[in-house]
Amino acid sequence: MKMNQFLKNLQPYKDYEQYKKELDHYRNFIQPMTDDEANKFRHTAAAAAMARKYGVVLTNLMGGAKEFDDYFLQHKSGKDSMFDLLNNAVGSFHGTFYDKSAPRRSLYDHIYNECIKK
Repeated sequence: MKMNQFLKNLQPYKDYEQYKKELDHYRNFIQPMTDDEANKFRHTAAAAAMARKYGVVLTNLMGGAKEFDDYFLQHKSGKDSMFDLLNNAVGSFHGTFYDKSAPRRSLYDHIYNECIKK
């Protein structure tokens, strides 16, 4: 079984899928972005949302496992995986310290303004 197949059965991954839908909506209807910006935003904002709920360690373990699967098992770009891991780490840092009672939309605005727009 590939790592991604295993991850998809875990609740944090199911939450990630929900966050991804929200982030796609944000990108397409609220704050248009280039494809590169959207990829960075998706990794950073999803990691921030995950870290608020699951903490920085589990968030980065899950992200690392997915990128390991992408790079080593599916032979995708190592450069892309490294940037994805970096953006996951940045997002998990922001999510750890961001107000956990604030709506996720507020978190997404924060990530856009601090990590993408600059």
